[in-house]
Amino acid sequence: MSDAVLQEWQVRVSNRGISPVIPDGCRDLIYLVSPGKRPRWFVTSLDRSVRSVTVRPGDLYWGFRLRPGAGVDVGKLLESVKNLEPGLGEVVSRIESFSFMQPGLAEALACLASGVENIETAARELGVCVRTLQRLVREHTGTVPLFWLRLARVRKSARAVVCTASLAETAHDFGFADQAHMSREFRHWLNVSPLGVKLDSRIAGQLEQRGYC
Repeated sequence: MSDAVLQEWQVRVSNRGISPVIPDGCRDLIYLVSPGKRPRWFVTSLDRSVRSVTVRPGDLYWGFRLRPGAGVDVGKLLESVKNLEPGLGEVVSRIESFSFMQPGLAEALACLASGVENIETAARELGVCVRTLQRLVREHTGTVPLFWLRLARVRKSARAVVCTASLAETAHDFGFADQAHMSREFRHWLNVSPLGVKLDSRIAGQLEQRGYC
């Protein structure tokens, strides 16, 4: 897509309800068209837990997912696109004009998602001290390195859970202390148990969309 945009997506709502949105490590620029209302652009925040979105029949969400860790001047971006429609092909260039990636941050986030055991190991592999890694990530994402390490692990293990019958093996394979530890992390990040991920097609579907790791 581009250096700034990870994925372009669309969702048209058919039924009224509450839709859970799981953390994916990304922010999105979204164009929302609701029946009877004026279309509007907005930028989502970085989700730290499941976000519940009230949806109505006929709502159309047209989104541009920013890469994990991408910084964005929200005010200038929204001002730039306020008179645009997403299908005109200009939105991505506007995003690129008002977004940026801090040098070294993409490498740090990739390392944290690689399956490292802890932050100390990540810092060692990156060739920096723990304090430097913490400062880089905190200053440019608003979160600490442990946030990204845990998020990557739960997203990867949740995708594995959908495809495997053994929760104990999944817990071991992804570095959880035990199955109970994995279940606590699932409830923290996804608001469901590992079995719940298997049974909820909405969450399983979101896990297959592009995001962090």
